[in-house]
Amino acid sequence: MSYPCIETQLASYASQHSLVHDGKKMQAIKTNNFSKGRDGVGLVVDLVRKKLLNEVDGRDLARVLALEASDRYEAHCVSIQSGSEFDENKFLHANFNKTSFTDQVRAKWLDTTLTAHKKVLYRTFLSKWLDTTLTAHKKVLYSQIVMDYFWIPKGWAEQHWTEKLFSENLPGFHSLLRPSGSVYFPFKAHCLNRICCNLPKLSALYDISFLRRWELGEIALWRHTQDVDPWVMEEVFRKRIDQEDLYCEIDERELDGSDKV
Repeated sequence: MSYPCIETQLASYASQHSLVHDGKKMQAIKTNNFSKGRDGVGLVVDLVRKKLLNEVDGRDLARVLALEASDRYEAHCVSIQSGSEFDENKFLHANFNKTSFTDQVRAKWLDTTLTAHKKVLYRTFLSKWLDTTLTAHKKVLYSQIVMDYFWIPKGWAEQHWTEKLFSENLPGFHSLLRPSGSVYFPFKAHCLNRICCNLPKLSALYDISFLRRWELGEIALWRHTQDVDPWVMEEVFRKRIDQEDLYCEIDERELDGSDKV
C-alpha cells in the first residue's frame, strides 16, 4: 500500500495544473493543516473529492492515518506501484518478490540506529557498548508486517506474490520483527499453497496459525481501518470497508486436484 505526502502532492498538482495564481485553491493548499487522525482522514476525503488525490492512494492514506492516530504505531508502507507523490520517510518503492527486498527495508528504516553507533564500535571493543548498540537497534524492529488484504480480487495474489516471496523473503521477514512480532497474509488459496510448500523452512521460524473472523482485531491495520466511516470508504474511496469478507476466502475447488499443496 502507499503513503502519499499531502504537501508534496498538492505542490505537484499545483505546478502541473498551473494553479499557482488561483487564489482560492492556493489558499486551501496553504491553510489546510495536515494532521493525523480523524482530521487527517477528513482532509484526505476532501482531496479525493476535489480530484487532487486518486481514490486508491486516498484510501491507503486514510487507513494508515487512522492507524497512526492511536499514537501506538508508525506505519511504513511498501509498493511497486506508482501514483501520487509519496512520503519518502514512510514509503519504499520496492518489489516484495526481489531477493534484495528485506535488505532494502533494513537499509531504509532499520539500520539507521546501528549506523549512528558505528563510531562507538570503532572506538571500543567492550561488549557493553556493542550490547547497547544492538539493543537500540532492536527497538526499531516491527511489531507487525501486514500483507494487505484490502483489495486482492481473484488472481491478484498469484500474479503479484511469487514463489520467492514465500521461499526467500518471508523467512527474511523474521529478522525484521520484534520477538513477539507477526506477519499476516490474507486467507487465500495461493498464500496457503505457498506457505504449505515452504512449511519446513517457515515452521522453523514461525508459529503458523489461522485467525478467525472475530480475531481480526489483532491486526492493527484491520482494527483501525474500522475507524474510517464505512460510508466514506464506499462512496469516496470506492471500496466496501469489509473487503476481507469479499476476498479473504478459499473455494474448495481451488484446492481440488492441486499439486501445489
